Amino acid sequence: MNTKIVGRKGEEIAAKFLSEKGYEILHKNWTCRWGEVDLITVFKDVLVFVEVKYRNSLDFGYPYEAVNYRKKAVLVRSISRFLLLGNVWGCNWRLDLVSIYIIGGKVNIKHFEGIPLDGLF
Repeated sequence: MNTKIVGRKGEEIAAKFLSEKGYEILHKNWTCRWGEVDLITVFKDVLVFVEVKYRNSLDFGYPYEAVNYRKKAVLVRSISRFLLLGNVWGCNWRLDLVSIYIIGGKVNIKHFEGIPLDGLF
């Protein structure tokens, strides 16, 4: 299956999961010249940028392990651009990660709130 299709499937699962937890989905796949933010949401007056990692198996490790220095740098630049363009630079915000994988037909979801922007996950 095409990686974009797999990625979109993961993002749809994550959006539904977060909506059920009370998150309001503002944008899906927000893109700028620096990169893409999978989901932009609001939860309890906090703007939450969400990176979604989805895998059909654990052959290459857990999905969250794919969030490295380089990926965080792209996310930080993209988030900064969104804040600047939206004129919401001083608002409360955080970066979350939703890690999704399927084992034996069972969907496993782990939501990491407020992941650190520096260092490895």
